[in-house]
Amino acid sequence: MLKIHQLFFIQFIALFIGTLLVAAIIGYLTLKSLILEHTTEDLKTALVLFEDGLKDGEDLDVHSKKLVPSKKVWVNSHLNFFKPTINQREIQLSG
Repeated sequence: MLKIHQLFFIQFIALFIGTLLVAAIIGYLTLKSLILEHTTEDLKTALVLFEDGLKDGEDLDVHSKKLVPSKKVWVNSHLNFFKPTINQREIQLSG
């Protein structure tokens, strides 16, 4: 049988670990929702800026080279927008 100070110590440790676990779960869920909201807003803004700069009839490859001269961009030339598909080709954009 455990002595009283051993019981108190075990209960204290259990409460401490439980509190840390609950705080970690709440922190994770809060950060996850904040990051998703921030990323969603950034993507909406990026799409609006991209659409505003795109002229009627301009080729997507040409427009991409103007925007990001030194990055690799995945372009779906059949659907004419950025989306991962089987028919993609990697374009090395040069300045």
